[in-house]
Amino acid sequence: MAERTPFVELRIDLKDPAELSQLVGFFASIANQFDTYIRLEHPNLKGDAHLFVKDIRQGSIVVELVPVVLPLIENMDRLLIVDGFVRRLGGLLNLYTGGQRQDDLPKNEIKDLLNAVKLIANDPDGKSAISSMEYHETKTTKRINIEFDTLGAKTAEVTLQGQRAAIDLAAYEVFENKMLVFVRTSVKTSKTGERTDLKALIEAIHTKPLSVTFETDLARERIETEIKEDELNVYRKGFFVDCYAERLRGKPVAYRITAVRHIISLPDDDEVEPERLPNSRRRNAGRRNPEDEADGES
Repeated sequence: MAERTPFVELRIDLKDPAELSQLVGFFASIANQFDTYIRLEHPNLKGDAHLFVKDIRQGSIVVELVPVVLPLIENMDRLLIVDGFVRRLGGLLNLYTGGQRQDDLPKNEIKDLLNAVKLIANDPDGKSAISSMEYHETKTTKRINIEFDTLGAKTAEVTLQGQRAAIDLAAYEVFENKMLVFVRTSVKTSKTGERTDLKALIEAIHTKPLSVTFETDLARERIETEIKEDELNVYRKGFFVDCYAERLRGKPVAYRITAVRHIISLPDDDEVEPERLPNSRRRNAGRRNPEDEADGES
């Protein structure tokens, strides 16, 4: 590189091997965010500014990305572009890794940020740094540096997934920290956002069991793990969840689960009035009950 060439350095430290799709997603999210930054802050360069991989070093995953900008502009202007890009992306990452959010963030940028944090969030002891750098013959100068670790990435992932679900379901009623009890389960793996075979009761919202779907991967994986590892006793557990209640003509017809806060053990059947127990807890666990089918499922 020529003297004073600006570039972006991405540094990734992982305890476990990186899953290829998540690694590719991480780099794609950085490229998308650079395009977004150019479109918003330098619209005259739209279509003429791109990040290219200059070098990949061993040890930690260290990637140097050099902006190629046409028409040609001075290195000082390139440096301002690199600084501005890292400052904007870093500001968003700092916000979400701290559990906060930017309310007007478009859905495509939420997707980019999810891809940017997923790689670190899924590692037991991961770290990442994004820096704006300036090349000199004797050394490089680090100008702006943004870092986050596994804990921050997990926080960002939960916040971003919740915000994405809220955009998709803005017209639905929101409930937080309500206890859900399953009346019908299945060991089949479902897909986030699609209908499942599950049915649950949330008495604080509605008196009858309703069908369940999942709006976030974290909520789906948490509940599916509980079902598969402890299918018979899952009916003796209460799941405190955040959810949307989908309504038809003013009545709840389905639950869309966004987060699982915590899980408790319920009292034994003989400690609770039998008529208040879901039918599936008074019959064989997991067996479909015709009475359940008529109880308000859409």
